[in-house]
Amino acid sequence: MSDGRIDTEGKKHSVLFVDDEKNMLNIYSKMFGDNYDICIAESAEQGLELLAENECAVVVTDRDMSGMRGPEMLKIVERDYPDITRILVSGRGGNNGVAQVYLPKPFNHDMIKTAVAEGIESYIQRCEGN
Repeated sequence: MSDGRIDTEGKKHSVLFVDDEKNMLNIYSKMFGDNYDICIAESAEQGLELLAENECAVVVTDRDMSGMRGPEMLKIVERDYPDITRILVSGRGGNNGVAQVYLPKPFNHDMIKTAVAEGIESYIQRCEGN
């Protein structure tokens, strides 16, 4: 059993972080950049473009963004990339059933690190089942 950071070919798993607040993206980069390959998007639309080009195990998105909101993006992710673990972060509440994991803001670092690691493990299990 892997710890979720490295796949069977020795590559780091990729995690996509989507938020229209650059300071949050910087926090995610610092928290996860050493252990995972990370993709950063400042909008849901940009996040979907990155997903089309990159194999990601987990998507972490903010709920309230300008343009397409996080829940709308996660519906597309669920439809087009059903194996990817979907994590929604929000200070306002409300999962709407589109995320497998919901994290309220503010969150502590251990909480989101655990959610991402468990999300990668779930992704691995879903992929092995296909």
